Amino acid sequence: MSMEIIIWALVGFVGGIISGLGIGGGSLTIPLLLLLGQWLTPWDQKAAQTANLLAFLPAACVALYSHIKQKRVVWEVSKQTIPLGLLGAVGGAILATITDAGLLRRGFGIFLLLLAVYEFIKGQKAAKAQ
Repeated sequence: MSMEIIIWALVGFVGGIISGLGIGGGSLTIPLLLLLGQWLTPWDQKAAQTANLLAFLPAACVALYSHIKQKRVVWEVSKQTIPLGLLGAVGGAILATITDAGLLRRGFGIFLLLLAVYEFIKGQKAAKAQ
């Protein structure tokens, strides 16, 4: 087995763990695909996002099954969010196909940066509250 296959499998494994936790594996998987792709298989933003979606589907199914089994799903909220989530996914997929890969990459980077700042501030507030 080649080292490249092992590395991609590890990226999928870590992304699956994070997806299973409900954190959003793509926030790690996409940057890893892009970063490692500089030395292994070259990826552009669109290819990395597509690979992430393909890896996410089975991981999400397994995680969802586990959460349903443990009765953690709030069905009333889910019934309200799923229809517009599907509509948003269609819109996002269309937008991704017509947007330049470089612009998508910068936008995703900005999103991750804002998310990191938010989590840092939230963690600071929680630490002060204790």
